[in-house]
Amino acid sequence: MSRLATVAAMLAVASFGCGLPLGDEPIPTSNRCSDDSDCGSDGKCLVEQAICVSQTAELDELTVEIFVPSGGPNETGTSSIITLPALKSEDPNGLIVQRDLTTNRFYEVTGRLQVDDDKCAPLARADGLFPITLELRPAATLTGLSLQSFGQGSTPQQGEVLINVPEGLYDITLRPDSTTSMPDEASNACVLPPALFTNQRIENDFDINLGVLSPVQHLGQVQGLDVEGWLVDLIDGDSGRPISNVTTLGEGAPIESGGPIVTEYSLRYWQEVVDSNDGTAFLRLRPPDDLQGTGYPTIFNALELEAAFNLEKLNGAKQIRVQANVVDGNEGLSAQVVIQSVRFLDGEMGSTVFYKQQIPTDDDGVLDISLFTGTYTFTAIPDNPAFAATELTVELGDNDLGGKTLVLQPKTPVQGTVSTSSGAPAFGLAVSLATVNTRPTSFVASRLSPLPSSTVSTNVVTDTDGGFSFEVPPGQYDLSVRPPNESALPWAVLSRLTVDKSTPALDLSLSNPVLLFGRVRSGDNGDPIPGAVIRVWTQRINPESDEGPSVFQIGEATANGDGEYQIVLPSSLNDALAVP
Repeated sequence: MSRLATVAAMLAVASFGCGLPLGDEPIPTSNRCSDDSDCGSDGKCLVEQAICVSQTAELDELTVEIFVPSGGPNETGTSSIITLPALKSEDPNGLIVQRDLTTNRFYEVTGRLQVDDDKCAPLARADGLFPITLELRPAATLTGLSLQSFGQGSTPQQGEVLINVPEGLYDITLRPDSTTSMPDEASNACVLPPALFTNQRIENDFDINLGVLSPVQHLGQVQGLDVEGWLVDLIDGDSGRPISNVTTLGEGAPIESGGPIVTEYSLRYWQEVVDSNDGTAFLRLRPPDDLQGTGYPTIFNALELEAAFNLEKLNGAKQIRVQANVVDGNEGLSAQVVIQSVRFLDGEMGSTVFYKQQIPTDDDGVLDISLFTGTYTFTAIPDNPAFAATELTVELGDNDLGGKTLVLQPKTPVQGTVSTSSGAPAFGLAVSLATVNTRPTSFVASRLSPLPSSTVSTNVVTDTDGGFSFEVPPGQYDLSVRPPNESALPWAVLSRLTVDKSTPALDLSLSNPVLLFGRVRSGDNGDPIPGAVIRVWTQRINPESDEGPSVFQIGEATANGDGEYQIVLPSSLNDALAVP
């Protein structure tokens, strides 16, 4: 069967809006054509399929997610991430590209914990293994892709844990069950911390066999403040995941008469874990929940610095009682208020100290809280959806009286129209608007830099004139037009659209597409995979920030019962990312 005949057979299953209208209801716009005049200046009508395609393509390398629903291989919903090479070509007869897609192969990951230590030996199983939970999380190399994690625990019959996962890059955690650890109340207690191995490439069967004499003990101090009940642990700086036990601090005392109060603590961690990971390990000191509303911060110390936590500057530092009022004109409105430090205590404690807390106002929009001096952002997220989240930067000095008012702003309208490549209004197409998805390069960086406190994701459908409208808070958004698969129209995306009072009306034109088709096959045995969902993404890098690379979606399709798929993509990223 020829390539065109194959595509025609696949497209024959769908009806691209060619049915008769029901009464006076208009038919949603589709990509149907009868000749080239229906396809605009750069399009070609494939008469046999009756759809328009582009004659040129300027697509850089694309990221493709193949999601296999539950009931497929390995009986679980899993995603494979593959790369499509750049497509830069032209064809006066229209661009139709055949690409078979193959999922990643599955491999066995085995985890076991065996510690040769007299203190822990009584807690081990008869075979010498300790009960564990093994967790694998896809390493977040691209913001915007949400992939499945895997986890499984030991059974009474088997101490080691085995999980089948698709090929990829993972952060692997081996977590001893709580029954295998005792409180660290004495130096001879058995404490088995979690083990985290970051950025592990799984491309063969893989063993995590943690067997060492015993975890390393870290002895540390907190100086200058009574921190009884505070929590301290060791975390991986990139992912934020714990790599030690969590210790609740006890009562401290001065080492010398008249000297500052000192609280000692100990943590257990695996030295080989710290040595094998790329990122820096950080000690994290944080107040208990009952102190979260009192302004006390969380502090990070790099483990390699071997420095004590010095909180003397907090002892006796002035706290200011802040009364914040969330109002619309003269009327108070209830809201959730997110408070984040920008410069805590005017930087006197260094750059690894932060405060962040979300606190509700009362019904009249009033919030009372005590904060140390410094610079903070207050973001009010109103309970009334008619108002936008509103941010206020506050500088609290020694002489500040603490009265602050956040005046809520109405939402900002976003309006526009969508048309086809021939200029006709595009009716009945979904339009999505979502807050730009950003992620700092590490967990610690995300805590030390204030982040957006509210996110938006909303959808509308274009009217008979191709028009759409939203009302959202000011900010940066990704806007995408998502025609249904049966329309054979490509997506269009406005990336990092700034929404404020000066945002003009948007005029989006759907390009003629490139038609990609083929079959989805299993990487394990080559069999077709029915019902696989294919999502196509393109990367976005912001050279003016420290954020890691992110992706946004430009197409989606579902394979039929024989594993065959067809998807239409914008012919170039310049088309998909039309500028208003």
